[in-house]
Amino acid sequence: MWTDGSGALKIVGGTYTEKCVNPEYHTLAGSGLRAAATLADSGTDVHLYSATHRREREVAQITAATLGVAADWTDRTRSVGFSYFTPLGAPLINGAGTAIADEISVEDDTVLVFGMIEAGRVSAKGRRVVVDPQRPRGLNDDDLPFVTADEVAWTLNERETKQLAEESDVKVGAKALLDKFGLTAVITKRGPRGALVTTANYQEEVGAYQTSSVFPIGSGDVFAAAFAFAWGHAKHDPVAAARIASAAAAHWCETTDYPTPRQVLGGAAARRVVPPDTTSKVYLAGPFFNLQQRWLVDVARDSLAPGVWSPFHEVGPGGIEVAQKDLDGLNQCDALLALIDDDDPGTIFEAGYATNMGIPIVGYGEQGNADGRKMLLGSGASLYTDLSTAVYQAVWAAARNADERRSTGRRSG
Repeated sequence: MWTDGSGALKIVGGTYTEKCVNPEYHTLAGSGLRAAATLADSGTDVHLYSATHRREREVAQITAATLGVAADWTDRTRSVGFSYFTPLGAPLINGAGTAIADEISVEDDTVLVFGMIEAGRVSAKGRRVVVDPQRPRGLNDDDLPFVTADEVAWTLNERETKQLAEESDVKVGAKALLDKFGLTAVITKRGPRGALVTTANYQEEVGAYQTSSVFPIGSGDVFAAAFAFAWGHAKHDPVAAARIASAAAAHWCETTDYPTPRQVLGGAAARRVVPPDTTSKVYLAGPFFNLQQRWLVDVARDSLAPGVWSPFHEVGPGGIEVAQKDLDGLNQCDALLALIDDDDPGTIFEAGYATNMGIPIVGYGEQGNADGRKMLLGSGASLYTDLSTAVYQAVWAAARNADERRSTGRRSG
């Protein structure tokens, strides 16, 4: 058993530029810097180990100091940046193929290690080590850091869980990773659907905390940081730590503020918990008659998956015979997300039909047409000008509606 250490929390992770077109966002962050900034007011000695190109070093040092982050830097061969069109889509990565000049090796009571874009050896040693693979594409065993620890937990998303385990079912995949790598816990982050906690003794779903707005870029970094603090430093069990991490991620999504407040890290989250649910479905209503419309439908569908029913993908275009098939699909769903910028008659009809059925409506549109949307607003629909927020709100509305139906035995309509 490893017994040395200062009782501090050390973080290894990337420092990268991040840009998003819609909503507009431009900052220097990355997994490591954001995680360290998240815990800057935790009352714990937190230290970041990261890499920058020589041209970025001064800006990185100033940014870290401004955020209250103590950091050690090593050189890397190229600058690295992430560019998003929308937070819901995969980023373009500038600087792939960069490498760190020296091995990064850390040792302490609690260590959090993120996968990095940079090639090079990363090793960690501690009582409790948390690993977040953090690879946008092509994740495999060779990307994982070298870890020596009494207990190891992984925080990773659904795609990473399935990819590393080579399993299509996330629950089966999480159990397979637990056994294959001898882990204490696998925490699978599921976006608006919360998280799945897997240990040798149980598998438990943890609900997300609802927010009024959602900016998801970086929320996984915040989740991992808060989990490492709660499980590694505060010694909470994995489920309690995942709840604290979920609350911290919610704070970030709504505010994009550093650091996470101490009361949130202490478990005093005063937010509504969405029932953990993986069976509810969102009906995706929107026109798909030209390229930009189909692109938006695809982005929304991918973000809603697996709990989505999309008329374009399930039925497709056609004549009047598709109407009943679409309504049959709507009858299977628990909420409706309406893409309303084009004032498509079919979308408005589907929203009206869902309203009559008692199915909650969430609308997304950036173009103002207050007069044309009076009926939606007046009948209880929630309308948003931000796509990420609309998608998350639709998933949460479906989960709440499905949970109510299960508890009351009621079917919408």
